[in-house]
Amino acid sequence: MTNLLQFPLRQSGLSVLLSSGAPFYVDVRVTDAEDPDTTHWELLRWNFRAAGRRANKGFTQPVARRRAWHSFKIKRRDKAVRYLKETYRLRSAGLIEMKIDDVRVATSVGRPAAAA
Repeated sequence: MTNLLQFPLRQSGLSVLLSSGAPFYVDVRVTDAEDPDTTHWELLRWNFRAAGRRANKGFTQPVARRRAWHSFKIKRRDKAVRYLKETYRLRSAGLIEMKIDDVRVATSVGRPAAAA
């Protein structure tokens, strides 16, 4: 039986639920319309830090320009948490979309509507 652990992300005020069991399956795609190449190169660095060379296999500039999903696996929970923190700026700017274990990672916290 796996436990769900909640890791608050200080930069965003968000919480992401990650199970205590590894591995974590990550799907990511570049949605930057203005400069997808620069976003791609920055994302390559974070992918490599989280999961090594295997994370970038097949993640080329044409894939990023097509806005195709790229999948890889992160084996350790601490690296998954660090990956979420490192990619926060890209997610919050709307430059990438991300799913972990087929659950979309939110980019911002919605505020309740004001009472009329």
